[in-house]
This record gives sequence, C-alpha cells and structure tokens, in this order.
Amino acid sequence: VSDVRVVDGGVSVRGEAYVKVLLDDGGKPKMVTKKLPFEEFLDGDVAKGSSATATARVISTEAGKEQEGEALVDVVLVVEAAVDTPCRTPAVKDAFSELSEGQVEYRKVPTARLLCNRSGVYTVGGSVTKAAAGAAGLSAVLDTSGEATVEEAALADGRLTISGRCALNTIYTAAESETAAAEYTVPFKVTVDCETPAGAEANVSVALVSARTRPDGENLVCDMDIAVSARAVARGEAVT
Repeated sequence: VSDVRVVDGGVSVRGEAYVKVLLDDGGKPKMVTKKLPFEEFLDGDVAKGSSATATARVISTEAGKEQEGEALVDVVLVVEAAVDTPCRTPAVKDAFSELSEGQVEYRKVPTARLLCNRSGVYTVGGSVTKAAAGAAGLSAVLDTSGEATVEEAALADGRLTISGRCALNTIYTAAESETAAAEYTVPFKVTVDCETPAGAEANVSVALVSARTRPDGENLVCDMDIAVSARAVARGEAVT
C-alpha cells in the first residue's frame, strides 16, 4: 500500500502487488519479479476529518501464456482499511455551587487521540554468514522469499520503533551446480516520527513484500521491502 485517502463514501487505497513468475526461457527456468499496480475503493460511512490506514496481501496468483513473448498474470488481493474519526469531548474546567457541600471529583473520560496513522513500504537490510544459514557451499542465488513478523513496537522519545524478524528461504546453486535451499532469519527495525505521551499504545502489522539476497564473501547480504501499517493512540487524556 502506497497511498490511503479518505474520500466521500469510503476509503481509496492504492499500491503495488509484487508477483514472481517462473518462466521457461529457451528450456532454462527463469524467475521474473513484476510489480502490478492496483487501486481499490472501500465503501463505508466515513465522517469528514477522519484518517485511515490500510493493508493489502496477495492470497493467490495465476499466470498463463497470452501470446508469444507475453504472460498474463491474475492476482487476488485482500485489502483492509481502519478508519479513525476524531471527536471532541466537552470538559468542565471550573464549577461551584453555593447550595451544596462536598468534594469535587475528577474522572477520566475514555478517549482515544490518534497519534500516528501510517501505511507504507520500507526497505531494510541485514546479513548473515553462509555457515549460519546452512549454505556454506553457496555460489549463486536463484530466489529468496519468506515472511516478516513484529516482535516489538516501542513508543519513546518522539518515535515509534518497530522491531521484528524476517524468516527467509533462499534457493541457491552450489559449486557443483547442485540446487539447494537455506532457511534463516534476519532482524529488521523501522522507525517513524510519532508523539509519545504517557499511556500511548501502538498497533502494528507488517508483511514481507520482496527480498533480495546476494553473496558477499562468507556472508549473505539481504535487502528486504517490508509493508508496514501502524496506528498509535493516546487513551484517557481528558478529565472532567
């Protein structure tokens, strides 16, 4: 998801689906990665002044040969949006009565102020040794895929820091031209600006969009595109 907009009658979501297609290139298998743009409109009763964040994930793909030199790819997506509608809570600052006695009681009103509403794709990097990945004999990388998970979403010092790991699977060829696979994990961290008052909380989801791996000496260097959807709120700030 690259763009989320609240419009009359719902939410407009735009983005790109990353699709891998295995082609037969003159009798040799060839993996091709393609970005397919999409735009969806989600109907809903959305109030003026609301903001939204959205996520999208590919649940199935189907590729077929349309004509010589071209392939037709159909992609099925699940697109979800979360909307935050701001509201104003009246509060009494000062009041008294000459006809009553007692104590003034202050109670917190259950409010939720939106601090951050972010959807986007972030590129992160990392590395792991070939030995740790179980690919000591790796000579060339054919393909890398996997999934991303969130381990911690921390709000502090004016920032929202999202920490997690990518579980990757790399298909490679060894020196003897044998094909093998290696499974390993690479940590990642994404930081965005955000208010961090006391009592704030965050809700974050991530998805691995694409991963690229290359050998560098005794290491595997990984570049990963991660789709992030983050919402942070501060609860119970108002008193009455």
